[in-house]
Amino acid sequence: MIYLDNAATSYPKPPSVIDAVSNALAYCGNPGRSAHSLAMFSAEQIFSCRQIISSYFHYLYPEQIIFTLNATYAINIAIHALYEEGCHVLISDLEHNAVYRPISQLAREGRITFDIVSHKGDFLQNIKCAITPRTKMMVCTQASNVTGEALPIKEIGAFCYAHNVKLIIDASQSAGHLPVHLDETKFDAFCAPAHKGLYGIQGAGFLILNNQNILRDFISGGTGSDPFSDHMPLYLPERFEAGTPATPAIAGLAEGIRFLEDTKDNQKHLSVMTAWMHDEFSLLPLVRLHSSKDNPCGILSFSCDRLQGQLMDAYHMQDICVRDGFHCAPLAHKCIGTDKIGCIRASIGAHTKQDDIEKFISFTRKWLLANG
Repeated sequence: MIYLDNAATSYPKPPSVIDAVSNALAYCGNPGRSAHSLAMFSAEQIFSCRQIISSYFHYLYPEQIIFTLNATYAINIAIHALYEEGCHVLISDLEHNAVYRPISQLAREGRITFDIVSHKGDFLQNIKCAITPRTKMMVCTQASNVTGEALPIKEIGAFCYAHNVKLIIDASQSAGHLPVHLDETKFDAFCAPAHKGLYGIQGAGFLILNNQNILRDFISGGTGSDPFSDHMPLYLPERFEAGTPATPAIAGLAEGIRFLEDTKDNQKHLSVMTAWMHDEFSLLPLVRLHSSKDNPCGILSFSCDRLQGQLMDAYHMQDICVRDGFHCAPLAHKCIGTDKIGCIRASIGAHTKQDDIEKFISFTRKWLLANG
């Protein structure tokens, strides 16, 4: 098998991550609910993961890191906690449905209005042209899951801060790939999953909530604290962590970040392999590339029109794991002109071997020459 679908979820997982998840099943008491040794050890592992996330992303307040089911839940929590009734919201034209759908739903309900800002040209200038006196929030991806293209989050954050606009960052595709210094970034919420560039497993994500002006809760339930209160605690992280946390997935996330910290040449590996793959595909007949060779996320997106479906079938027959379609990001596909047929996305990771890329390129070249 040649696995080139790391933008969907990284594979294979590092052995240390698998061990951490397995070990958590052996000590997995319910954290924060009891004082016995298994519950206390689970709670310690969860707090340790908060500290690891805090250190990796250069954020000073681990208690403001909220664990979620995935990045989609983190984004929804942030939006619903921070939007103001009747306000105007901006989103980029590269957004995933995790952003586009909750924003669209709030607009349909008459709670907000929103506009989509083009990332093409001078993105900051485009934001300036779209902002109004009623603009109070911007939700923006740090890197596109379709093309890997990155947006200037630090500059966007500074602009939003200067104009009293809350900024929610979707780091689903960028976390683990792009260096992030949240201590140098103006933002209100930062959302990421465990299972992509951070090499954890499905079932965990997190929200760093950097804004204490919380307007509403997202979900209510048990927290292990304030049991006689009829509302959620007003302090973080408990306010947004209703119910039992996914201790094994959180333990896996901690080890995934440790793996990244120990693999110092990972980004160089991604950059070299991505550039090589793009250079080779640029020479193939019938191929249209939709991502740049210097994108930081290890993504190659391309289309080949009438042959696309047949090529995907050929990949499946060869056990080459890539993803086609619309990648849950219709706005991005409209931008690159693939909203009718979608595109094929190959994405590499820390464990992608040079031999895998060579076989992928060679098979695609031979197939296109034989069938084009």
